[in-house]
Amino acid sequence: MSTIRAATEACIHSFAVVCHEMEQHLLLEASACDEIRQESGRFRVWTGNLGALAKGHSALDWRLRDADVMRFTVLSLLEELQNTLELGTR
Repeated sequence: MSTIRAATEACIHSFAVVCHEMEQHLLLEASACDEIRQESGRFRVWTGNLGALAKGHSALDWRLRDADVMRFTVLSLLEELQNTLELGTR
């Protein structure tokens, strides 16, 4: 099973790829690109507030180490986001 940190990093990377693809191919109008950037920013704030990218005892992975259901739920949601972002680059 992946870590929350790794899944979060993958989502951040995918947000960047989607934005880049949209800019390169002009797939959507500028307002849609701005919306994707705003969502990416909101995602970064969320991950920062939760410590999804943190290391050590402040990391979300560490804090959820004994809460398997919560850890699985967070990972599932991150993987769903990752899959959705990957669809945006096709």
